[in-house]
Amino acid sequence: MSGVSRAVRLCVLSQMRVDDLRRIDGNGFAEAMELSKRLGLVAFVCFNNGRRTIARRFSDTFFFYSVPLRVSNSVIHTMLSYVRGVAETIGLLICITRRHALNLLRAENVVLCGVPAFLVSLSTGIPFGLMLLGSEEGVIRIRYGQNLISGILSQLVRVIKRTLFPRSEFVLAVSSRELMDAKTHGSVRIGSTPVFVDFGRFRGGGVVTVPPRIVRFLYVGRLESEKGLGVLFSAIPHLPSGLPYEVLVVGKGTLLDKVRRIESAHSSIKYLGFFGYSEMPNVYAEAEVFVLPSFTEGTPAVVLEAMACGLPVVASSVGDIPLMIRDGVDGFLVPPGDSSALAQAMGRFLEKPDLVETMGESARLHVRVISGEYLRRHISLYESVLCPRGCRDASHWRDESRNDAFRAKGS
Repeated sequence: MSGVSRAVRLCVLSQMRVDDLRRIDGNGFAEAMELSKRLGLVAFVCFNNGRRTIARRFSDTFFFYSVPLRVSNSVIHTMLSYVRGVAETIGLLICITRRHALNLLRAENVVLCGVPAFLVSLSTGIPFGLMLLGSEEGVIRIRYGQNLISGILSQLVRVIKRTLFPRSEFVLAVSSRELMDAKTHGSVRIGSTPVFVDFGRFRGGGVVTVPPRIVRFLYVGRLESEKGLGVLFSAIPHLPSGLPYEVLVVGKGTLLDKVRRIESAHSSIKYLGFFGYSEMPNVYAEAEVFVLPSFTEGTPAVVLEAMACGLPVVASSVGDIPLMIRDGVDGFLVPPGDSSALAQAMGRFLEKPDLVETMGESARLHVRVISGEYLRRHISLYESVLCPRGCRDASHWRDESRNDAFRAKGS
């Protein structure tokens, strides 16, 4: 692969949580592992719910660290834990930057990871950048509700952004909402980035030449009301009668008991359980069509993973999903909350099962357009930070539009 850079020695500071070294799983970890094969070295730092820092060496170019940090629904407890966690993270980062001769820090979002990366950058002179994966203000509202404390915390996040963004070497956003937020505060480089997809792990099982005997629709995600599960269950009675199908549900959340009750009442609905990242390729292989009827989304990685596995997608036209799915080509887009439209879109795969093959193949190819250049472009960006005048491919990160990031030429 072109774009290999042994000069870049990167620290990836992730919000991921790992408590058991025997079960290190997740998209962020997989991305860091792939980057380590193409860079001089990658140190991956995340968090755990325990009381001590854990570490593991995977190879000569990939090192793993997990720092204790406990979060709860108590604001006071969380803030105290956060202060301790930031202090421990800073100490660890200073230690490993010296040990591994790191020359670049990349932090997810601003609160858990951005603050310690910024402070370590001030102390060591090592440049840092940010990668925005979601709205931290939104998380605060969900966790603590709409109240005075939530408002104060959200305002604090905005102050942190105004402090960090202009001082960072780059700010990358996976959704257009976060991209617009970044542009209001400024940085040397502001741009959009696709979500990383591990194409070695998520891939189709070959071209299907016979229409499926039964069409299995798959939902993967949190079992919460904002994910539109009620819309999905309301759509099922309106699917064409007499045509065989199943609706498979994967995930965990507060609606689990409701899902189980509905499963017991409908033979066509099956709750499969909750699966880790490494197990998901086998889950996608059990289905023909992916369904995501959410009321709100950013850039859901599960959609890209399903597409990479050759599944067409039926999804709500919210967030950046319309930039990921070409309506009528890779699947169908429906208005959020419209169970009738959802049933109609799902029914088209029952009435014309050959669409599973044709749209699935289109989806598999299109996701390569979306995320196929992820590693090359990120390596190019990191090089441009360390040698701003010597990297020819850095200019495309500057103030890039989200549409250009997701669309192939001529699509």
